[in-house]
Amino acid sequence: MRVILVPVDGSPLAETALPTAIALARRTAATRVDAVIVVPEAADPLATSGAPVADARLDHDLRVESERYAAALRLRLPQMAPDVATGVTLLHGRPVERLATRVLAGGHDLIVMTTHGRSGISRAWLGSVADGLLRSTLTPLLLLRDVSAAAPPANAGSFATVVIPIDDGSVSEEIIADALAVAGPEATYHLVHVVVPVRWLPPPSAFEVVTAGSADAADAVDSADTAERLSAKRDAAVRHVAAVAERLRAHGVQVRTHIPVHQSPAEAILAYAHESGASLIAMTSHGRGATARLLIGSVADKVVRGATVPVLVRVPAHR
Repeated sequence: MRVILVPVDGSPLAETALPTAIALARRTAATRVDAVIVVPEAADPLATSGAPVADARLDHDLRVESERYAAALRLRLPQMAPDVATGVTLLHGRPVERLATRVLAGGHDLIVMTTHGRSGISRAWLGSVADGLLRSTLTPLLLLRDVSAAAPPANAGSFATVVIPIDDGSVSEEIIADALAVAGPEATYHLVHVVVPVRWLPPPSAFEVVTAGSADAADAVDSADTAERLSAKRDAAVRHVAAVAERLRAHGVQVRTHIPVHQSPAEAILAYAHESGASLIAMTSHGRGATARLLIGSVADKVVRGATVPVLVRVPAHR
């Protein structure tokens, strides 16, 4: 791991990501932690119809305040981490676009940010930026839960138990290398493959009247068919997860496996993360575009928003 990027907006909420980024930089010998501030163009808050109009005064005030914040952060970061190279970059424009360009140009290996709040302007900004970055970069994001109301955790950046959801394809396994880089070989990795039962129902017929007896018989056949196919799916999942686990164990990594049967993958993942005492969930997000998802990938969306621990997520290179 070389450079870690932390988007900040001047709020205490955003800055709660800095201790974790610094701790990760120490443990992984990263070359720099790069705090990046993006100043968007100000809009006139009094505009009530049509597109908001630019307000030169507001834009000037925002720029001046952002420059002051950047200067203060440049002084504070070396005091927070005298043993870690740090930098503060001030950009102007659309936050997601500028951050994505910065990540590409700066060779960043990881983005660390807090995006687990439920309300407030900073929470909305950070959540929107996280969503946008997942759509526009292949760099993994470490999304932290909101700890702004409490003291920063003493073990920031330390992840002893990592839950990694995988599925039948190799795409979901791309996050494993990222998880190893973030948590290290000393962590215990739990590979979770959720088998989702699929219930097949015959299409209704406009020409037949199904009696209660025939409906019961159809349900019985359907249940048997589903049970048989479900058993086959679970057996295949067991074999696949075992093969992935063996490859990791060959490199000296401690691995456990779990293959639950559940209608909701996100619920099963969150439940197991709680039961196993996970300190990190790492998963890929299968994107389908901004119009279909607010956060890319429905399962990843639900896990990120429901998790009580950090989530490491990335969009796979091949989808």
